[in-house]
Amino acid sequence: MLTLKKKSIMITVLLWSALMILPSGIASASAKPISRNAKELADDKALFQEIEDQWENDYFHEAVVSPGDTIVEVDGEDQEFSEAFDVSEKAAQKITQTGKKAQEWISSQEDHLYEVNKDTQGDLHVSAPYQTRRILVDGILAQDYGAQSIYRDQELEQTVLQFATEEEAKEACDKINAVLPDKACPDVLVTGEKTSKKAVSKSISISWGTTYMGLDVLKTNIPDAYANNKVTVAIVDSGYNPVSEMTAGRKISPASKAFYGNSANLQDLYGHGCHVTGIIADATPANVELMILKVSDSKGEATLEPINKAMAYALNHGADVLNYSMGTDTLTLGKRKLNYLNKVIDKAYNKGIPVVAAAGNKNHNVKYEYPANYSKTFATSAINENASKAQYSNYGSMIDFTAPGSNIISAAKTGRISLMSLSGTSMATPYITAAAAVMKMMQPNLSVYGIYRELKRYSRDLGASGKDNYYGWGMPVVGNLYNNGIYNYRYIVTNPGKTRLTKAMNGPKGIVLKWRKKAGTEAYLIYRKTGKGAYKHLKTVYGENTLTCIDRRVRQGKKYYYKIATYKLGMYGSLSSSSRKIMRLGKVKAYAKNNRKRAVTVSWKKKKYTTWYQVQYSTSPKFKKKKTITVSAKKRSVLIKGFKRKKTYYFRVRSKNKNGSVRTLGAWSTVKKVRIR
Repeated sequence: MLTLKKKSIMITVLLWSALMILPSGIASASAKPISRNAKELADDKALFQEIEDQWENDYFHEAVVSPGDTIVEVDGEDQEFSEAFDVSEKAAQKITQTGKKAQEWISSQEDHLYEVNKDTQGDLHVSAPYQTRRILVDGILAQDYGAQSIYRDQELEQTVLQFATEEEAKEACDKINAVLPDKACPDVLVTGEKTSKKAVSKSISISWGTTYMGLDVLKTNIPDAYANNKVTVAIVDSGYNPVSEMTAGRKISPASKAFYGNSANLQDLYGHGCHVTGIIADATPANVELMILKVSDSKGEATLEPINKAMAYALNHGADVLNYSMGTDTLTLGKRKLNYLNKVIDKAYNKGIPVVAAAGNKNHNVKYEYPANYSKTFATSAINENASKAQYSNYGSMIDFTAPGSNIISAAKTGRISLMSLSGTSMATPYITAAAAVMKMMQPNLSVYGIYRELKRYSRDLGASGKDNYYGWGMPVVGNLYNNGIYNYRYIVTNPGKTRLTKAMNGPKGIVLKWRKKAGTEAYLIYRKTGKGAYKHLKTVYGENTLTCIDRRVRQGKKYYYKIATYKLGMYGSLSSSSRKIMRLGKVKAYAKNNRKRAVTVSWKKKKYTTWYQVQYSTSPKFKKKKTITVSAKKRSVLIKGFKRKKTYYFRVRSKNKNGSVRTLGAWSTVKKVRIR
């Protein structure tokens, strides 16, 4: 087995300062029910403790085996094949004689579910995506699929499954995706790149990037009109240096929290988060508050689950901008899709909170970097002092903006006056965050798209005309922001106000809801509660003129209460004051039969929860000038007389219920047509 003496993280996150360069440079019906032995984790702490306990195991991201060579490159470091795969030196020599032998041998091992891919040079790239034996699912599963432990995040509607073996994890992942395509993925492994660093003299206080983008002007010349506007920037990273002069006098949000280790200990043990925090402090006015959300360990490694939690926490505790100088290289995942953070990023977008993400330092296409490759983040590449693409920076059509990333000076992890020069897209990302924070300070209700448009407006085009693969729209130069003001007023969000539900009625396929139009609304949010429970978001309906929807997830005889809210550019209106209440009464199966005495017998199958039946008939298929008969729930038919010969009549039946204050009419049956003889 691949023992890999080197220890790295068991999940999918890289801290993208990878180059610290010197200043010169839902459940499936077929799934098993939850067994009594499956451990339902009671809270986050229990889950995270289980995750932490496994960090001491040996993990690896990728091993490269070259035929004829007994030296294996494991996550960028050389290691003997015999040591890496736990075999004798003699066996290693025989196995590595040819690529075919090596591939067959590696693929036959049972300790790991190895995946082997051959490149154009004949080298074998070996990965084991199920090493963590953990599956992440977008959705709440009712079944455990044989997992040792299961954690259900009710707020974000996601599930974490921990298995005893890689085989069980893969089998469960495949089963879930067969029913819920692309909803499950392994909690894959990544390795943070090795770094170099150099201490910097205390006399250097501002890095070149702050001046280059004009952020120093915004920091030191803040107009009185904005001086008291607080903005909170959430920094999801490895912590910060509490005693650094870079953050001296800067307010640290009381909502700051560690999602790794002791929740009160925000000290950066790695040296990445403190550097990112220092850049943001250096590039923003003092009324920009910093929310430190520590998610990684002393090696700068983290797991998706606490990152997901930290992001959700930020949205609920006052964050206005979210900096995420981290990322996951998805190349080793093959065709598997990684989208575990999408839901929380969507929520941030809808609340008007931009998520600024590092493009990554692999010098390959950013489409392989998650979540920078997600459309609702600001993917940020890096430039050097010559305003050219930094050689390490990822590129591609998904790049949105670029910023200074090479030889950036900021806080070191310890010491009051200690500074450090680092390079990477991690360093570029906080500059875009800083610019977005100032825009939020000037106009708190500016939507994410509005911020995007403003950044685009101020961007200096550095490459091919327009948006290009290296710099996106270019580098924002924002020194004149205060003088010019916010340009895109149409993207300044005002409260969209209230609307109200006008109808809730039973239809053939569910409960039909209708509401009044609210001008300027982008979407309507439907909320529902059952019984004495709380109102929960049911669905979002897009379009100002879309004024109806169907709730199909209803059960016969169950009472439902509905409210509605409006949404526009990141701001939600209040829930409607009054609710619509209704009992689900489905469609009645009805029959209509002619007889010789100009009469029609209308009959039906009894429906549960019915107190009366209504029978309607008319000469119009649209039931104009209709007549209605009410019949006791004890009856199954009614004889109606007095029809005119040679005329056609239309009949329909529905159930009716009165239960306390809720009076409900059911869905109409299929219309029956009768020609009177």
